[in-house]
Amino acid sequence: MEVATAWRAPVRATACARFSTVLSPCFDGNHEEHVHVDLAERHGGYKTCEWQVREPVKLAKTTAPQEGEPQAA
Repeated sequence: MEVATAWRAPVRATACARFSTVLSPCFDGNHEEHVHVDLAERHGGYKTCEWQVREPVKLAKTTAPQEGEPQAA
C-alpha cells in the first residue's frame, strides 16, 4: 500500500515525539510490514526514532500467463 509522503512525514514526527521507540519497515527485516512503537522508559530518557520517510518503490505489474501462453523460465 502506498501512502503519500505528505501524510507520512507528520505522522512520523508525532510518533517520534510521543513514543520512546519508533522503528519503521526500513529498520530491519523484523519490522518490514509494520511500524513498531513503545513507551519503555530508558536510562537518561533515551529515545530512538528510526523511520525514514521516503518515496515507495514502484514495482512492475506482473500478470499470470493466459491459458495456452508459454510460461517464463
